[in-house]
Amino acid sequence: MENKVPEPTNSDTAHSVLLAGIAILNLHGEAELRVVDVARIAGVSVGTIYSHFNSRDGLIKAVRVEQYRECLSGELSVFSSSLESANTVDEVLAAMLSFCGSDGNASGLAARWTRVEVLGSARRRPQLAAALAQENMLHIDRGVKSIKLVQQRGLIDAKVDPQALMALFDSWSTGSVNMDLLAGTLADQKQWVALTDKVLRSAVLKR
Repeated sequence: MENKVPEPTNSDTAHSVLLAGIAILNLHGEAELRVVDVARIAGVSVGTIYSHFNSRDGLIKAVRVEQYRECLSGELSVFSSSLESANTVDEVLAAMLSFCGSDGNASGLAARWTRVEVLGSARRRPQLAAALAQENMLHIDRGVKSIKLVQQRGLIDAKVDPQALMALFDSWSTGSVNMDLLAGTLADQKQWVALTDKVLRSAVLKR
């Protein structure tokens, strides 16, 4: 039976360990993550890591959750800022297209790939999958607040369910990794943007 994902304290030590674990996973993947290396990078003892995370597997799960949280936080921060500052339908659309992954932004691309990697690592770890699902719901709830603000200003159709819309954007963003794989030419990217533009204008934006 899979052990529950450890919930480390908010101490600087635990945070340093998580950051060290993320650095190793980003460079080498799970197979190369050794507790002794994490301890060395974080500047703590191996025993300290086990006291916080119980086991190597517990450490990896906690690091995966933190990786995922960082991806969501970075994406949402940019999205909410650009969406809430929008004054026109075109500016709202630009924020949506960027969040959906159609602007070719390199940092956004890296975050989407990391997110897919973390989700894949939870395939046979139900406790980790549950922890990631909880992070997803918090992420959607925060995005809903931004969408409601823009709806109140009359730039997004008031009839559109903000939670359903945020869930759509979230799925669209993650799924755009497939477009990252398939888009081989500039024409491909332009067609993707044009279709996304058309769908959002007709179904979501205030006309």
